Amino acid sequence: MKSLHRFAFASLASSVVGLSLLPLGQASGVATEPPDPKSPQRDDRRDDIVAQVGLDEIDRVPEERWKALRARRIYFAHQSVGGNMMRGLAEIQRARPTIALSTRRIAASSENAKGDARGAFDEPGLVHGPAGPNGDPRAKFEAFERFVVGAGGEAIEIAFVKLCYADIDGSTNAQSLFDRYVAMVERIKRARPTLRVLHATVPLKAADQGAKGAVKRLVGNGTGPANAIRGRYNDLLRARFPVSQIIDIAAVESRALDGSAKTSTVAGVAWPALCAEYTSDGGHLNELGQVVVARALLLKLAENAEFTPPNAQTGGGDVRGGAQGRSRSGT
Repeated sequence: MKSLHRFAFASLASSVVGLSLLPLGQASGVATEPPDPKSPQRDDRRDDIVAQVGLDEIDRVPEERWKALRARRIYFAHQSVGGNMMRGLAEIQRARPTIALSTRRIAASSENAKGDARGAFDEPGLVHGPAGPNGDPRAKFEAFERFVVGAGGEAIEIAFVKLCYADIDGSTNAQSLFDRYVAMVERIKRARPTLRVLHATVPLKAADQGAKGAVKRLVGNGTGPANAIRGRYNDLLRARFPVSQIIDIAAVESRALDGSAKTSTVAGVAWPALCAEYTSDGGHLNELGQVVVARALLLKLAENAEFTPPNAQTGGGDVRGGAQGRSRSGT
């Protein structure tokens, strides 16, 4: 596995999503997101954060691509870190209002759990919300699959599910979990061959710090072993799917603004770790981290905005062999 961990730093392809208040229609359980309350003091601080991250790559995206993205119906299944990303997305759209991507949050209702997407995609935009509890990645995969292949799911054009760092711990079998994910993707592509499925790497935790962190590492109870398994899962994902379809959250989280790589060392191998400056609690994203990861999300969505759906008779071709996936990394 040592040869695989290098993938974590290979791709920082970025992408994020913005916020505009388009009408939702009568969709049940979906709410158009209101703008954040504003004050001069808060806006100055938020502007400083966005300026620190930088939006040069966002500004280089042509308007034709934003226009194509605004016309798409997108579904993003997530939990708390995904919510962090959506807040960062709103900040980017506040700074760049011409992006004007509509975002709407869908509730964790019994109808959604049963896979009822009717009404949620009557209008174009990014619909997002929870899918399955943290700590149960199998339930997340099942809820995501039910939603995109269930009633109303045929309207979705782009979809992706993001696991949480809490879904992988030191006892997780990365290969088994990844095999389950690939099987889900293949079933979805058979049921919805015109759907573009994107793939998100698993977020990380910050490396243990100080004396307490040293004790945790000594007894094998720190964040390093779990980050190593998250890294293995992420390497499998990078090796399997085209880089153009991967939202590489882990790679972005582990790269500081100055370009330095943050790692946790396990058995002599340095695995990617969440940058301490991007978090206040070691796992969730603070305001800086939110904008950093949201920028990556928005750029990846823009990259996929103009995709041409495959013929329904030929399938999607989203899944490909590991050797092909590895050859594209350049590492």
